[in-house]
Amino acid sequence: MASALKEFELRGEAGASTGPAIVGFREHIFSGLGALGDFAASSELVFGSLTQRTMASTLWSRYHYGHPDLLDKLAMMAQGGVSKATRGLNLSEDVFAGMDSTLRGGRVVHREYYQVGKGRDMGFMSVLGFFCKLSMGTAQMSTSRQSYRLGVRLGAARLFGFFYGHVGFYLAQLHFYHVSYTLYALAFLGALADGCGLLPGAAGPAALLFSTVYGPLYGLFLLASVAPLVATLLAEAGLLAALVAPLRSAALGSPLFFAIQSRCIGHYLSSEFALGGAAYIPTGRSLAIEHQPFHVLYHGFASPVYYPGAELAALLVLAAVVSPVGVGWASLGFGAIMPLALLYGPALFNPRCFALLLQARDLKAWALWLVDDGPKGWGAHFAAICDKKAGARLHAALLPSKELLLAFPLLLIAHHAVGILAPARWWWLYTLLLALPLLPAAAVALLLGPLRLLRAGAWEAPLLAAACAALLAGEIVFLVLFVFAAADDDDAPSPPPLGVAQWVALLSARYFAWRAVANAAAYLVAGAPPGNAVGRAVRDVLRQTAAAHAFLGDVAVGLLLQLPLMVVAVVPLSSTLHFGCLFLTTRRQLSSSAETLTTAAEEAAAGKIPAPDLVRKATRRASVGVRSSVAVRAEAPRASAARAEASASASARRGRETLGTSMITAFLAGDGGPEVEEAMKNKSKPLPPVEPPPIDSRV
Repeated sequence: MASALKEFELRGEAGASTGPAIVGFREHIFSGLGALGDFAASSELVFGSLTQRTMASTLWSRYHYGHPDLLDKLAMMAQGGVSKATRGLNLSEDVFAGMDSTLRGGRVVHREYYQVGKGRDMGFMSVLGFFCKLSMGTAQMSTSRQSYRLGVRLGAARLFGFFYGHVGFYLAQLHFYHVSYTLYALAFLGALADGCGLLPGAAGPAALLFSTVYGPLYGLFLLASVAPLVATLLAEAGLLAALVAPLRSAALGSPLFFAIQSRCIGHYLSSEFALGGAAYIPTGRSLAIEHQPFHVLYHGFASPVYYPGAELAALLVLAAVVSPVGVGWASLGFGAIMPLALLYGPALFNPRCFALLLQARDLKAWALWLVDDGPKGWGAHFAAICDKKAGARLHAALLPSKELLLAFPLLLIAHHAVGILAPARWWWLYTLLLALPLLPAAAVALLLGPLRLLRAGAWEAPLLAAACAALLAGEIVFLVLFVFAAADDDDAPSPPPLGVAQWVALLSARYFAWRAVANAAAYLVAGAPPGNAVGRAVRDVLRQTAAAHAFLGDVAVGLLLQLPLMVVAVVPLSSTLHFGCLFLTTRRQLSSSAETLTTAAEEAAAGKIPAPDLVRKATRRASVGVRSSVAVRAEAPRASAARAEASASASARRGRETLGTSMITAFLAGDGGPEVEEAMKNKSKPLPPVEPPPIDSRV
């Protein structure tokens, strides 16, 4: 510590006449438990050493990132304090200390002659929640006056460093998704235009572009992604660790996790720029051992993860189906990483995701969530998505969405497909019906009044969704019958039969066109003034039409996510293997550790052994009853012996049940194995009697 304090007296580094305002040190992450903890610890290892070192001494663009930096108190007082007070604008409050110090001529240095321990997030929800908070904070930070002043005063080299270390990293995550989506969309459009005969030969260049990017270039991208970790481990742990650690992380699913993390960062960054609403997201440092129900995951990850994953998977699969030109298996494999990660990654990093009993419970809870009219049901989930658009900036509403950009070429392809098989007198009408949801809106307008009179409540959206699905099915039947009827007519020329490419063109054009219309309607409905009765009725019809189709989409995506997991859960040992990969241990070892901790807590509470700090912290809540039993016996000398013994036994039993439930059954409930029965038997055993301390007779 003496050397660290001496840093503030050093002069002359890089021509400076004063000591540094902030001295940063590296971190030692001691919470690398389980697969997720290992991923977080690896990324923090690189950020706390190689990245900080480069930003400090090469780019001269290191700022303050919280623990474990040392700050000059006088310098901080001169610039108005360490942090800022605005909860929205200064959400990432610590970085402003370094920015203000740099604007006032101060220096920020990085030293590595000692390190400070730190515990990182170890749960899927907490890790992603942390990065979501950072993304929103970075978006707000980029609009602050400090960011503007640094942008106009820094030189080119330091400005590049500032961009690279802060907003540039988050923008890169957003653009990575945009580039990936563009490649999938181009491959799909080229294959569909070629399959429908609109642009013969268009599938070849599109497939070549996709194969080139998701071939050697993607392999180089993956190698470049792990290069910083390999370099850090090579310098600190040796060649063997540098080779084994990345391979071990990849085997545990790190590409899937970091794909989800990248998408969440990009989503919350763009959402903050477009809609605002930045808020602090509290995260924990504990090991996530509880199974999260599927509807909880769906509510949290539908917009940033599940919807993009479903679209990317549909584009990839349909492009492979309708394309007359084949794509290599290696390119398809690399291209499938991101859709599979976004669709099934949250479930794979959820404890006990392959327990068949829990999967059945999740499916039931998700079905009830869909028809729940309360504040935590699907209706509130959809209303929250729509209400966010009320605060949209003008540029967000005017910029074309990816659905709108895809809708125009798909409508042209569908128009060509319909024009081949339909008479010229009505093809324009059907193209209009493809582009605008006129028939579903009319059906919703007719059914909405009776449903309100019948007080359908939570069943309003499902019933309207069923009506829209019936309209779609009727349209498909009409098309089939029309083609067959025209083929049987001797006077009219026989149209060609509807092929797979034509059906895909019709359905995809309808999906993307209606998604664009629904987004525009949501912006209009959320931001429009109340108006008169007619205006309110029109907005209600538009919103309920969008809700009906959103309900259909959520049902389809939910079944797509849950049914494959239930199939895998039937496979023997799937749950055991998943548990071992996620926590790098077995349930038997974990239950043994929990029993050992239980025994240690009981003996410490009884005064037989001194309680270590770790046991005190881990069993603080669970052993309240155990400790209160000792207090009852020690502090109730005037009560009868039987009453004191009964009260002590009851409180001890409550403490033991709490401990057993929180540390054992969270892992083992529903397995049906012998360790479950043994744990439940041990949980019900009575505690050994605890002798009260001697009491002074004068009291």
